[in-house]
Amino acid sequence: YIAANSDYKELLEEAGFQILRVEDNSRQFTNIIAKWEGVNLSYKNMLIKECGLDYFNTAIKRWRLAREFSQAGVLGQNLFICRKAFSSSMMEKEQTKKILNLLSGFCGLWVINAGLESGLLGIIADYRSALSEKKMIAKSGLAPRYVKNWLYAAYSFEIIDYIPGKGFIYAPFAKEAIERLKNEICMYAKLSRVFASLPRAMSGKPRKPLLKQDFALVKAMSEVTKSDFPEITGQIIPKIPRLEMKLKKGAAMLDVGAGLGHGAIHFAKVFPKSIISGVEIDERAYKTALKNIKKEGLENRVSIKKVDANKMHFNKKFDFVFLNLTFHEISQDYERKILFLKKCRTMLKEGGVFLISELPFPAKIAECRAPAMKILSSLSICEAFFGGELASPSGYKEFLKKAGYKNIRQLKQGNPVRVFISATG
Repeated sequence: YIAANSDYKELLEEAGFQILRVEDNSRQFTNIIAKWEGVNLSYKNMLIKECGLDYFNTAIKRWRLAREFSQAGVLGQNLFICRKAFSSSMMEKEQTKKILNLLSGFCGLWVINAGLESGLLGIIADYRSALSEKKMIAKSGLAPRYVKNWLYAAYSFEIIDYIPGKGFIYAPFAKEAIERLKNEICMYAKLSRVFASLPRAMSGKPRKPLLKQDFALVKAMSEVTKSDFPEITGQIIPKIPRLEMKLKKGAAMLDVGAGLGHGAIHFAKVFPKSIISGVEIDERAYKTALKNIKKEGLENRVSIKKVDANKMHFNKKFDFVFLNLTFHEISQDYERKILFLKKCRTMLKEGGVFLISELPFPAKIAECRAPAMKILSSLSICEAFFGGELASPSGYKEFLKKAGYKNIRQLKQGNPVRVFISATG
């Protein structure tokens, strides 16, 4: 019995199902029809013996017609993805559970951050066997009441395990996971002050740019971005024609929004024949960058200017100009963004390459519920407070096009919270 979509929907809803979505499976259905037609033919003798010749001929005729109709687009197949419908009380309980999970995650972030900054997690990591509460207090030198409560909280969030009669130890693989994400944990803990001030800011309070925020937050954000640069040199640059070879031979590079100098230092190490210049508006970041460059012994090849990128000036042009999480902080004004990109374009040599690494804001609202996009959508609120604004990948490309760039390409990679776009001047 074949019915219209509306009939199927009515039947499913009457049976107590909530239809989440309907997927067109017609292309696969055509293959299924052809497969079953072949199966019937391969079992011809058995079917005739068991069911009779008339049954076999009728079945083959039906399968052939179904195949022809499906190939012609007349006959298709839809998959109805459903779940058991919730009553209003069940839906309220479900939403309450979601919000409680959010509260739990918020508390868990603070427990991990407290463990990192107090050194308690470091003590557990360094000790090979389980540690009792008394030993934790003695080794940490912290107030007993705080150590005890932290241990119970860390256990409740499954960060650590408890071995009866012995004490506390890292939960399986929790150490590795925290080590990989510790910079992000620290950054979001530092962002708490920004989130706390958002309700007042939403009434129209003047924006407070990142260079006027607590420098501890700036440093935490910079640490998170350090992992971007190995990805740029290892995965992104090789995808840009002839650029990697040029940088290996020796080229002039410009880091716009150099921050603490992590990007410039990384590029100098990977491409030892190249010269790297940078600009940074935040005096605190600028001074820290100079210290980091000196510490690495790269003063002869890496230099940073303290200047607004909109007003930067050099007596030379560059083979490669790159921005790592800089563009979204420039302005919320469309024209100012275009003028900034045009200024960057004047820094390029003929045939030079421009690379922008950014946070990809969802192009459609439905994309916001993907795990990575949940993080970015919350960050976008902070960026609005800082005076910046995120854009979708297509939005970034459109800005470049309006600013006169050519050969604009989004470079594929596996990081869902980054988008890399190359262009030429």
